[in-house]
Amino acid sequence: SGEQWISYIGELEHGWGIVAQRSQSETVSVVGSALAGGMGALAGGALLAIAALVWLVSRALYPVIALTDTAREFATGNFDARSEVATGDEVGVLAQTFNRMAEDVQARTAETEAALAETRILYDVGQAVAAGDTYEDVARGLITTLNGYGLFQDIEDVVLLGLTQDQY
Repeated sequence: SGEQWISYIGELEHGWGIVAQRSQSETVSVVGSALAGGMGALAGGALLAIAALVWLVSRALYPVIALTDTAREFATGNFDARSEVATGDEVGVLAQTFNRMAEDVQARTAETEAALAETRILYDVGQAVAAGDTYEDVARGLITTLNGYGLFQDIEDVVLLGLTQDQY
């Protein structure tokens, strides 16, 4: 019939032997099926390994990404931004250090803004005195300026300056 065969002859103990024979087309089909199944299993295993690797990397990088986002938010001027990263590794230590730095920057910024407000007030008073304004005019200007900063709103504060309510 022209079909080719693959044969195996093996010798056993006591003079016995074994002969196995299969057509070449059937052998190629069986080997091809085994290879295809093995390749499918290998591809599935590789996809599973890649998915596990992506998951592990994203889980490992999450604290770094979260800390980076917090630092960016702080850099845009939100001085209330704090990191919520609480890992026990170097990234956790960095997050704690960032939070302490953020508190220091926030406190120093508030101090600087308060000092700047005081400087502006003193400048305004100095300008009024230099211009020869009366005590009452200087006091009225000071009250207006302090009210602008929310620092001088009670009538008791005005009375301390010696002005009556109808003078301011």
